[in-house]
Amino acid sequence: MAYLITAIIYLSFLLGYYWFNKKEQEIYTTKQKWWSNGFSLFAVQFSITTPLLYSGVIHSQGISGLWLYWSIFFISGFAPFVFAPLWSKLNFVTDNQFILFRFTGKSAKYLHLFRTIYVGWIIVAFLISFQLLTFLKVLIFFTGLGNYHCFIILALLLLGSVFLNKIGVNIKMDFINVCFILVLFLAVLNSLYYTNDQILNNSNPLFSNVFPNNTTHLIIYLIVQNFSVSLFDGSGIEAQRFFSTENRKDNWKVASLSVLLQLVFTIIIVFIIYFGVNQTKFSSEIDNEVKILYYFKNSLSSWASPLILLSFFTVFVTSFNGLLNWGSSFLTIDLYKTYFNKTLEAKQESKVAKLAMFFICCTSLLFTFYSSSLESLIKVFFSISAGVAPVFVLRWFWFRINAWTQISAMLSSGVYTLIYQVYFKGNAVEAEVIKFFNLNTFIVQLLFVTFFTIITWVLVALLTPKDSIHVINNFKANVFKDYNTKINILKALLFGALIVLLLWVILAISF
Repeated sequence: MAYLITAIIYLSFLLGYYWFNKKEQEIYTTKQKWWSNGFSLFAVQFSITTPLLYSGVIHSQGISGLWLYWSIFFISGFAPFVFAPLWSKLNFVTDNQFILFRFTGKSAKYLHLFRTIYVGWIIVAFLISFQLLTFLKVLIFFTGLGNYHCFIILALLLLGSVFLNKIGVNIKMDFINVCFILVLFLAVLNSLYYTNDQILNNSNPLFSNVFPNNTTHLIIYLIVQNFSVSLFDGSGIEAQRFFSTENRKDNWKVASLSVLLQLVFTIIIVFIIYFGVNQTKFSSEIDNEVKILYYFKNSLSSWASPLILLSFFTVFVTSFNGLLNWGSSFLTIDLYKTYFNKTLEAKQESKVAKLAMFFICCTSLLFTFYSSSLESLIKVFFSISAGVAPVFVLRWFWFRINAWTQISAMLSSGVYTLIYQVYFKGNAVEAEVIKFFNLNTFIVQLLFVTFFTIITWVLVALLTPKDSIHVINNFKANVFKDYNTKINILKALLFGALIVLLLWVILAISF
């Protein structure tokens, strides 16, 4: 019966994709309601990696270890209140087109081309590999098949989905997918809770400290992690959703709804792990990231396993489709159409887009094949992004920043990460720093890369010429009309503080 129900739901999803695909003509442009875009933005950002990542961190470091990721809630108000109004005034297809509008000269073209390839291909493939690696673990767990067989099945599914990928279709289906996932996650939580409704009175060492014991770690997470790595300007997936909203003035609602949904799912996942860990004993060989799958599987009757697998698949598909559409838009619009065929027609664009998606898919599968740990992959991503985020924020407000500044930031973070890994990782100097300041290896690396990356791009900004005054004035006239920077930043800080306060109160009361 379970397999029949699962098959019906899966076929319904396929029919939904097929039906919406017939109605949507464009691959990269659409106009949708703000709440639909809000659900879609959450769906892509939430990703299938979140439950397994939380499981891995909690089981190895305790709940306080999650502040490395939760610290982003402090700055969650910047997208809706600071940057959504700015992006709303720009009529672009991709956020990469911002570069040619904000900067001038050959350096702007170099940056535009570099980011097109680096982000549209390498970074997007890297992000998709997070999703692939996660769902690969899920697929192996629920099917019992070997790693190689699951990898082949997954590869075929992904390559086939390329032909249904359109942003309008993705946004509509994301709403349906999120609703389905929410119902199933709540069913799992409800089942775990009622298995032992007195469990909240028990003490578990993994949940005994809501905040890190080492306040230095928390401060570094809040300052360095947030403002040098996480606080971007709403570009990427967010900007793509902002461009797709019917009424651009509603874009602050799009970003706000996404943050609120992230908070809700964060709390649900933490409680699933809390109730699960108190009821399940594991051998030392079990992967910490996979333990949450046992809680899902054991919480409901055995017949529900196919439905649980389908729910994880829908989480995976939403992130995968969103990232793939965004990355391929760079390769199609910013690369092929801008530099090779400016008169690209709709039918040709569709063919180029599918080819770009296929290429990104193959690259992400290659990354996945040679990776094993989600946490290690994400820490690499954090490191190669360290010190870069301030450039994306300040390029809107500080006009000393030019294209060379952004190029130097994006390149130097990767170079300094490599230097640290080759010359400092595991040596006596690193050991002394860790011991003296009571830090862990990753934080030391993050501080090293952040410091030297920021020094590099600040020097480049000060030593290279500003963009032409005409371009700067045109940018200000188009973007900052009827915009109050100080008020919007205050709103962002208050919103972030409220989200963190809600999270802290719920955790403090519960644990």
